[in-house]
Amino acid sequence: MNKLILTSTIGLSALLPIKAQDLLPEVIVTASRSSEGYSETPYTTDILTTDELLDRALRTVPEALQFTPGISVQKTTHGHGSPFIRGFTGRQNLFLVDGIRINNSTFRAGPVQYLNTIDSFGINQLEVVKSQGSVQYGSDALGGTINAITTSSGYLDEDQGFFQRGALLYRIDSNSESHVTRLQQTIGSGKQWGLTLGANWKDFGDIKSDFYGRMRGTGYTEQNFDAKLEFSPAENLYITLAHQYLNQDDVSALNHQ
Repeated sequence: MNKLILTSTIGLSALLPIKAQDLLPEVIVTASRSSEGYSETPYTTDILTTDELLDRALRTVPEALQFTPGISVQKTTHGHGSPFIRGFTGRQNLFLVDGIRINNSTFRAGPVQYLNTIDSFGINQLEVVKSQGSVQYGSDALGGTINAITTSSGYLDEDQGFFQRGALLYRIDSNSESHVTRLQQTIGSGKQWGLTLGANWKDFGDIKSDFYGRMRGTGYTEQNFDAKLEFSPAENLYITLAHQYLNQDDVSALNHQ
């Protein structure tokens, strides 16, 4: 199976109509460490899907949370951002990638930039559990838990035999003269293994405002690479090996007008 998706967005995002019967029930795994329906979770949770992340034309993952109830985002510059979940930030919020923690209680207490090290284009779903996370994960989840579920090959859902699919995304923002490109390729053998490779190149230009004009220092470049190998050597045994790389250049410490 071969798929090629080319997306171009100029200054806006368009929503396509979806039939009700095509919608799947939302599932969240972070609250109880097992899959359960979003409406059945006995905790305050929020889910951001990959479509929502793309539609919002985000620069960083923290920006995805700025419209989520109970969460505010501190930004010193446009390349950074630290979420405040119900008033808590820093080491009092736990950040996970596929259930693996990327910070702990020894990290600094103030606003931190660790969530910026996750590429929004490599995320399939962003799950947020507020307050109760310390019951499951310890005191460093006092404010909340954010779990980034990265893109999967979906090899378990494929028919037996070789499969492959690819995706190419290109987005241009005419206001800031920004260009974002992502190339993703997935190969594997159904029910046995799957490999997903993704690479991004992002060139964010300076933001332009009718009042301030061109705001110098708001643009920067970024490069991302992610790889995820999933395989099942035996029944009920699943192994995942993953790697992520993110690099930002010329991120201004202060935004100048």
